[in-house]
Amino acid sequence: EFSAALRYTIVEPFDVLRHRQSAALAAFRDRVTWRSSLNELAPFSGVHFSNELLDSMPVHVVRWSGTEWRERHVDFQEDSFRFVDLPTSNRELIHHLARLPGTLPAGYETEVHLASFLWIEELAPKITRGFVLAVDYGFARENFYAPHRTAGTLQVYAKHAVLRSPFEQIGHADITAHVEWSTFMEHAEECGFEVAGLTDQHHFMSGLLASELGWEFQSPNEAKTKRALQTLLHPGFLGMKFQFLALSKEVDLVSPLSGFRFARSTPI
Repeated sequence: EFSAALRYTIVEPFDVLRHRQSAALAAFRDRVTWRSSLNELAPFSGVHFSNELLDSMPVHVVRWSGTEWRERHVDFQEDSFRFVDLPTSNRELIHHLARLPGTLPAGYETEVHLASFLWIEELAPKITRGFVLAVDYGFARENFYAPHRTAGTLQVYAKHAVLRSPFEQIGHADITAHVEWSTFMEHAEECGFEVAGLTDQHHFMSGLLASELGWEFQSPNEAKTKRALQTLLHPGFLGMKFQFLALSKEVDLVSPLSGFRFARSTPI
């Protein structure tokens, strides 16, 4: 019954990826549609979910000089790209930086996710009733801006290998930065959402398994299934690296969503 009622809309700005998705979902073409942006979505009642979307959005990279925050810009010198630090001029960025700790060491580098704030602002009026479920890498504010995190969270990957700089393999590398969940959730609440839960993958999937399938599923008969489940749940593998955030709107939750029944009370 759920499957028969389901309608799936994919927000995909790139034609080449849309064609790949269309081919992969050919068997469900009667219930899948595409939109190029959130702006094209009609208001709906349902769930918006994403996996590693927020950490792929553009960020402002900033560095603390010891007395002020300066934004890292890209320059082209001697036939190569390089960073140059300039005074911050973006008003929203300046407002956000004013809330950061002033006791960080000189040379401390971090990121500010203004694009994610604009994204949730655009998404909020599209959901009349329902949930946002976002799965991503991230930290709570205290952990994200911890004094020891002097190089920030920006990372560059190509073919599953870590690159030293975003200026390597330009156009072929994946550039990501962790999400600072605390400020994002505060902004989501300002947009009309309520936080329905935030937890790591280990606790989220444990909650699902306990609620829907019972704990006997912890010992599946198939060795391959068991190894896959251990990889997803084990704190040393993926269990603690991914976090699940649920936002709700116009939903009266009597009890927590099953994925968040074991959510920890301490920040991630």
